[in-house]
Amino acid sequence: MSKQNNKDFAKTEKAWRAIVEERDIAAIISSKGHYEISAADIKTVGKREPRLMAKFDTVEGLPPVFKELSMCITTISNGMYLLYKDKGYRSYLDIGKQYKETEERLFVPKEAFELETLKFAPNLSESKAIDYAHHSGLLGHVIGDDNLRLTSRGRFFSSDFELKLSASGKPFIINKAQIEVDSGYEGIDTFTLFEAKSGKRKSFNIRQLYYPYSHYVKFVKKPIKNFLVEFSNGIYYFTEVCFDSSGIYYDYVPLRTVAYKIHQPGDVFFDVDKALGSPVISSGSIPLPQADDVNKVLDLGSLLLNKSMSGLDVALKFGLVSRQGDYYPNALAYIGLAERVDGKFVLTPVGRKVFSIENRRLRNAMFANAILSTRLFKDLMSVYLRSGYVFVKQEMLDRLSKENINGSTIERRYTTAKRWLEWIRIYAIEGN
Repeated sequence: MSKQNNKDFAKTEKAWRAIVEERDIAAIISSKGHYEISAADIKTVGKREPRLMAKFDTVEGLPPVFKELSMCITTISNGMYLLYKDKGYRSYLDIGKQYKETEERLFVPKEAFELETLKFAPNLSESKAIDYAHHSGLLGHVIGDDNLRLTSRGRFFSSDFELKLSASGKPFIINKAQIEVDSGYEGIDTFTLFEAKSGKRKSFNIRQLYYPYSHYVKFVKKPIKNFLVEFSNGIYYFTEVCFDSSGIYYDYVPLRTVAYKIHQPGDVFFDVDKALGSPVISSGSIPLPQADDVNKVLDLGSLLLNKSMSGLDVALKFGLVSRQGDYYPNALAYIGLAERVDGKFVLTPVGRKVFSIENRRLRNAMFANAILSTRLFKDLMSVYLRSGYVFVKQEMLDRLSKENINGSTIERRYTTAKRWLEWIRIYAIEGN
């Protein structure tokens, strides 16, 4: 991450550390388990806008002082926040655990008619991805109800409800807290809330589903279902979360995670031998890829179609720790699809061409071509193919050592290289 991005990212940490010291919050949290603080107080002591200081969608995005104190924050009302002890970060759902054994299934759209203003593409925005999932029948398939109607979307203030951090603790009254509903669909028998995200994350702040659920459960008589939907490289990941009626914030259960790829007509053939024989591009001084989630690299490319982004922007968007903010755009730059201009990353003309492709399998094939345009990955892929898709570690390490890396670094780059080669096999060669 650039020096400027590090400086910007550190402002929130510096401000919170000043507040913790000024208000003796560490001692209060240790003895009482919580501390209520106003937006005015945050701004006065921290000298930063509260809206920039209280939104942490992932564990990875929490300031270091929060992690030192095992502390989290949530909204009590418009202008009031609750800092509370959260050892183990139970306020965050471990999404990574949910994905480990999730099989990606193929879904054939059941469109009543073709839309001209909304077509499936792997670079859809969060809201359009949900809209298309509804139109195609995927939402109805996942929920088990084909008669869904969009009835809720947008930001508004919540009704009053109680929030408890433990069975014996005092309840906090949540009063007119601002909440945002990405989509709420009502069917014959249920009402379903969806929180949509571009790209997959390791963790998810349960508040983003719990607050809308607690708002609606007071007056909706139908059972309420809650889903986190992550849209990554054209694949939908649905995680259903069930909340207990006890009102305890941590009493939630991830019921299931399912993943679907939208069927798109047309054959796509990836010629790996032709890719290996293509001209070599120079990556210059750009570091070797450190981004292990290749689909997230493609998600970033989709975002860069519409705007430039700094490493900090990337870290905040995908819920990464600050040092990883440059990993994903640098990976795009390494294969010639992005470049840094005035401290921000933009797509190259080739990158813009690749990420404008609407067919997911064709885009994957073009992306694999870009990976195999580099000397390193041509060599590594040749080893992988020759061994019958078996990773020959020592031979791969020997090749990586020629890139002036060693020690523990070479092991980490080996792990990343394995992920990239495996991605090419699954999503380009096999066409999944």
